[in-house]
Amino acid sequence: MKRASVVCAYAWLCVIVIVVTTHAAFARSVALTCVASSVALFAIGCFIARWRRPRPARRSAHLLLSLCVTSLAVLYGLVYARYCPNQPPIRLGVTTEMEGVVTHVTQTTTASEVQLTVTAVGTPPQKSSISAFWTTYGQVSLQPGSRVQIDGMFVALSAGDTGLQQWLAPEWGLRGQLLSSTPPKADAASLYMANAMEATAPGGRLADADLALSMVIGRAVQLSDSVKNMFLAAGVTHLLAASGANVVLFCRALSLLWAATVRLAGIRSWHLEHVYLLCGVWVFVGLCDGATPLVRAAIMMTYVLLGRMFHRRTTSFTCLSVSCFVFALWQPYALTSISGILSIMATFAVGDAARLCRPARGETHQETTTVQLNSRWSVCKKYALQWGMKLWQHFFELFLTSVIVDVYMIPLVWWWFQQWTPYGVIATVVAEPLLVILLPLTLGWGVLAMATVMLSIPWFTSFTTMLADTDVYLVHKLTQILAPIAAAPDSLTTLPTLPLGFLLLYYAGVVGGQRWKKIKIAFFHMHKFFYSRNVATSARVKSG
Repeated sequence: MKRASVVCAYAWLCVIVIVVTTHAAFARSVALTCVASSVALFAIGCFIARWRRPRPARRSAHLLLSLCVTSLAVLYGLVYARYCPNQPPIRLGVTTEMEGVVTHVTQTTTASEVQLTVTAVGTPPQKSSISAFWTTYGQVSLQPGSRVQIDGMFVALSAGDTGLQQWLAPEWGLRGQLLSSTPPKADAASLYMANAMEATAPGGRLADADLALSMVIGRAVQLSDSVKNMFLAAGVTHLLAASGANVVLFCRALSLLWAATVRLAGIRSWHLEHVYLLCGVWVFVGLCDGATPLVRAAIMMTYVLLGRMFHRRTTSFTCLSVSCFVFALWQPYALTSISGILSIMATFAVGDAARLCRPARGETHQETTTVQLNSRWSVCKKYALQWGMKLWQHFFELFLTSVIVDVYMIPLVWWWFQQWTPYGVIATVVAEPLLVILLPLTLGWGVLAMATVMLSIPWFTSFTTMLADTDVYLVHKLTQILAPIAAAPDSLTTLPTLPLGFLLLYYAGVVGGQRWKKIKIAFFHMHKFFYSRNVATSARVKSG
């Protein structure tokens, strides 16, 4: 665990330095980042091994390594910001040609607001990664994922918007006219599966089928505004796009499929099972067109599976550190985007909730064992009681996880969006179990639908239709359950602006309250360390 803590410290050092360097506007900020991060990591390295007094050789090694890591991270950040900036490389108001990818489209009766990522600016094109909002008069036929070419100029969204939010995830306005557009290039397998599912969907229920695809594989479909507003008011808008939880659920479904088929056949290979899970996870990510949240979750799952394969202990914080480090090298701007920050905070909260659920899980296991040994009921009643206790334990852990995630997420959502959904915990507890069923059911429907289109076997078609009816029925029930939650009074509350100082104090209090014992131990040993040095210095002065 000492080595894991050191690796996590160096990983977060690289993440912080790369993020600050790619976002820094002055060389002075870069120099201050280098000095501050090196000193901070040196202090962490000195007191990380049970807060003991380090040897001089170890202190020198930590100092030298921290300086080397910081220098490499600064160099990488400067090079990345030079060849792929997140700010306009030209002055505001200067007309030029640019290319971009549409990420979101909002249509109204008089105008269309298009959110896109500008990938190239100028002639010849210079690579960039700029988030911009383009407002046009009238409706445009664009979809998320479409590539566009625009002749326009960058403008400031609002005067004086120079706060931390604009620094972390800068956004710019765009004015101009559309020159050309290219439809989104979806993955061939996902597009073929979506068309096959629409061909086998029940009549008049295509909207529910599109909602199922959006929740499971994050397919970019134009959902109705009523559905979007309902999920937003219920506090489960994250379910409309494929998230990292889908990777975990898909991995569990693959594990159950392996246990039900290969293990029963007598094949027991620890390494073969984990290789199968690794391949399945990345195939699922490719099926979902490589969405950023899924790639981040797949990296974490890969680290966990490799650790289990080689019998190494892994923790949620170590997985999060490795994932953030990889993303800092691949897409440093994605870490500080709105979705990136919310995803990191949610992952940290889920890991903290899992740590708190371990004692409860152990107590439940002891109670179940007692029932197995002491009860004289029939075997059916025993198994029914065991499954009932496991189901109750699952719902309790899901509720506890939802509460802890809200404790971490509410201040951040308040600070960024000035909104709060008080019924989000209830909606999550209701929606997550249905999503556990919908994910394998929707994927099974997609696979069988493709086979039905190719084979055209009558009994196969009937079985696919049954799966489609079940899937669409569950999606329809989910919308019926979420509708009264979203329609409840004050389901979506607008809040005043939260000061940044209060946000930082809140998270410092939450983290410090959980680690209060370790903080006291660290403070005691640091005080003892410096007090012993002062006493030794005073003794040498007196003796001299």
